[in-house]
Amino acid sequence: MRRKESASGHFPSTSFEGGQELAINTQSGMQAFGQTFLDFGARASQIQGNDPADQQKFLTDFQAAIGQSPIAQMQLSPEVQQAVRQIRPASS
Repeated sequence: MRRKESASGHFPSTSFEGGQELAINTQSGMQAFGQTFLDFGARASQIQGNDPADQQKFLTDFQAAIGQSPIAQMQLSPEVQQAVRQIRPASS
């Protein structure tokens, strides 16, 4: 979704039932996970290129962190899941 939050702090209307809640929860989840993502970015830059054990440890830790992120914990109704699948990017 490329919709931006308005200056008033409210999101514009979405095109499907539950879209507003999805947009708010996604933004909140991304903000909550942001520092963790930055920390892993810094850690990735320290990986020695020829050290497969270091690379694997990073990947395992990163996957575990993503699995615990607020986004991964979101429970979407079947209706919202179907509506999201129907979203098509705007043509440029």
